[in-house]
Amino acid sequence: MEDVLWHKAEKAAEDLDRTASWVIRQALEEFLERHRAGKQAERGKADRASGVFVVQLEKQAASALEVVSKSTEKEPAELIRIAVDRFLDRQMNK
Repeated sequence: MEDVLWHKAEKAAEDLDRTASWVIRQALEEFLERHRAGKQAERGKADRASGVFVVQLEKQAASALEVVSKSTEKEPAELIRIAVDRFLDRQMNK
């Protein structure tokens, strides 16, 4: 590690009443967290661009969807797509 960086970490550590290695570890953890969040955001953009969404249903709604799925022999994702399409059609026709 460069001496300049180490000395800056030592100075910051004095102000925080910590060690230089603690300051460096904290900075690295924060950098990695921001980097990870950036990658997740990029993946989310790619998913949205391709039309892939994650739907989280309440327990009761999920149970109802499973029952309808079994009775109609359609996948839950297909039923959700149909429901969304119908909703959008109604909104457009208002």
